[in-house]
Amino acid sequence: MKIIENCIKHDIGVVLAPTIVRGVNEDQIGGIIDFASERVPGIRGVHFQPASYFGRMPVVPTDEDRVTLPEVIEAIERQTQGRVDRDSFCPPGCENIFKKGMSQMQDIFEWIYECLTRKESFVLATFIKKNGSPHREESKKMLIRKDFSIYGTIGGGLVEALTIQLSAKMFQRRGSILEDFSKSHKDVEILERVCGGNTTVLLEYVDCDDVQTVELYQKALMLKKEGAGLFLITKIEKNHRKAGSLSKWICTETGFFGSENEEVQSVIKHIRENGEHVNMQVLLVADETYLIEPYLNDELACIIGAGHVAQKIAELAKMIGLKVVIIDDREEFANKERFNMADEIIVIPSFENLTDHYTVNRNSYVIIVTRGHDYDQDVLSQMLKTDAKYIGMIGSLNKREYVYKNLLDEGFTLKDLERVYAPIGLKIDADTPEEIAISIAAELIKVKRNSGDIK
Repeated sequence: MKIIENCIKHDIGVVLAPTIVRGVNEDQIGGIIDFASERVPGIRGVHFQPASYFGRMPVVPTDEDRVTLPEVIEAIERQTQGRVDRDSFCPPGCENIFKKGMSQMQDIFEWIYECLTRKESFVLATFIKKNGSPHREESKKMLIRKDFSIYGTIGGGLVEALTIQLSAKMFQRRGSILEDFSKSHKDVEILERVCGGNTTVLLEYVDCDDVQTVELYQKALMLKKEGAGLFLITKIEKNHRKAGSLSKWICTETGFFGSENEEVQSVIKHIRENGEHVNMQVLLVADETYLIEPYLNDELACIIGAGHVAQKIAELAKMIGLKVVIIDDREEFANKERFNMADEIIVIPSFENLTDHYTVNRNSYVIIVTRGHDYDQDVLSQMLKTDAKYIGMIGSLNKREYVYKNLLDEGFTLKDLERVYAPIGLKIDADTPEEIAISIAAELIKVKRNSGDIK
């Protein structure tokens, strides 16, 4: 108890992690929650760990000895008289022992700006990928707080653990460092084998009292929420261990934020000339080093149809980092109760003129899973007129031939139809809605990682 109170006194966040053992403390769950709630925000979360098999058992435990998660959830609801229920898990502001418990899909700029507005300085870690990587994706970033709790991830494993450890020095120095752990850590061979030789991380102290830094991240968050693409530019000082904030700029298609100089103008010119082909990279300009990080328009899964398969696809699409839009003409199917993970749900009068109700663009992964051949054909004919990054249609080979024949009769060409992934999903002999969703998600990942067509 004294340890908890001292941690709270010195503004060190506490997460309780009680182990629940049958016959020992399963009747104390409500009391633990009350204890924690009375000490918020000092105590930032409670993580119950039900014990299946515990201690040095003289005999092999039976199933009756197990404590399961559903039992813990039921006990929480009962012992708190419903004040806390199954929908209360991981609410905003609650923390995982290692990661913040708010939505893991929350934008890194939201985490950054939230800390800055709370007047909380932190260390920001960025995993530096090798130049020339074919994968177009946002940077892996991790925000490290003074209590060493983190938001986000740079990939986990040994490099992430060493990064958190090194952040303590950044808090002391209030500076930045570009660290190649394969050179600084004694287990070089292990690191290089695990990480493929790519073990460089930029750690930078972000000062909540630095007005220019706060304004820059506020601008970045605003642009992201508006759906605008942006490039974050960071100047990496020659003396990587130099104290002080790193110079940063934001470049958009039409705008620029930050103080101008000749070198950064050359970086902006490079971005504007190469546009969508600019991946995360380290660029050398006039003997100065700049890190370029693209944060372009969010890629999204546009799921047309709201049946059982669509539900499973939506869950997995969210897990792999896509925004999820559900479109159907049946409100009893397309609703928040059935698709609580969806970013947007659109109920349309009919599948005719679908694009009048929603705009599909080059960041869209269109997944056609309506309730019939004719609906699928109608939707597909409209999607072929868009610049969607991916168009997939569910169904058998016979169905595909039936739909394709009709579309060819309408005037579409074989080249048009080559864009379509049908039958949708990788071939894994999927049968159930869950299996079909997994095959589709795998295909989306393959297209995403290869920046386009994989046929």
